[in-house]
Amino acid sequence: MILDSDVLLMDLRANSTGIKPSTDAAIHAWLLTLPNVNFVVHAYPVSVNQILCSKQAKVLAKNRLFSDQMVSCQKFLDSSALSNVNTQRLAF
Repeated sequence: MILDSDVLLMDLRANSTGIKPSTDAAIHAWLLTLPNVNFVVHAYPVSVNQILCSKQAKVLAKNRLFSDQMVSCQKFLDSSALSNVNTQRLAF
């Protein structure tokens, strides 16, 4: 059975279109290989990009940064930005 993460990894190695995947595509694919990880959700805050671009990114991701396995940033968002968006908290 070919998983979505397998297809992404193959595309990263042999992409005949010349279009490059996002810089975080490889870490998404790697995270999906971890036990009990079924999906990856992320945003692009500068502080997180600094961590993911560091030489310690794999170690930090492997050891998990947050004990509850999920961080909701909704409370930090401007409520007017969410006025047209339906949001829900995902359960694991």
